[in-house]
Amino acid sequence: MIEKFPDSLWITPSMFNINELLESQPGHVSIIPPFNNIDKWKDLYPDENILKTLIEDDFINLLFVGRLAPNKNHLFLIEILNFFVKNYHDKIRLNIIGTCGDDLISYYDAIIFHIKKYKLKNNFFWHGQADENTLLSYFLGCDFFVCASNHEGFCVPVIEAQSLYLPVIAKDTSAISETAGKNQLILSDNIEEYAASIKVLYENDDYLEFLTQNGVQNYTERFTNKVIEEEFKTVFKDFTGQDI
Repeated sequence: MIEKFPDSLWITPSMFNINELLESQPGHVSIIPPFNNIDKWKDLYPDENILKTLIEDDFINLLFVGRLAPNKNHLFLIEILNFFVKNYHDKIRLNIIGTCGDDLISYYDAIIFHIKKYKLKNNFFWHGQADENTLLSYFLGCDFFVCASNHEGFCVPVIEAQSLYLPVIAKDTSAISETAGKNQLILSDNIEEYAASIKVLYENDDYLEFLTQNGVQNYTERFTNKVIEEEFKTVFKDFTGQDI
């Protein structure tokens, strides 16, 4: 039996999480996004070789950041990649950054199986765990951040991408659209739509600029650490009657 704490303050990172929380816990609930490390990135230097390669090659570079786990839906990203290559051209790469735990080797094996099945060895790159300088290089050098996760309570990499002017294409599940904000490209389960969106956006600077600028605005208005800090102070004062 779950113990109840009706006089407690519960903080969640998104509206998506609230209903599940309230099913088990009565009380006061507030939404406060998680603090992030984006402010620190201004003091980092990207890896020049990685950045130069990404910018100067003639490939469309897609990026997804997230551990290798089924809910992250990497196999869906591979299906998008396969459709794009078969129907448009093969000058496209999918870059994956994220760790794989020993308990999920079978999932990694499934990813590699599909890469071999679709003959995408030259279009798929798993970079494993990356330090912050390397991660920054991929956020700055890639052309799109593509997120097809089936479950995210918030999804920090979405706002990391937005803060660095990397356009986001994402799946409409869990808290992803809530995090991505207004005027972003949020799609369903149609693989063709993702592939077509990548092609159209890559070839149209006006659409790309609209998406990018609205992404930056979403980050600056909602998710800087300063904004989050003020929200936390307000919630704390409303609940306790005290200033921090």
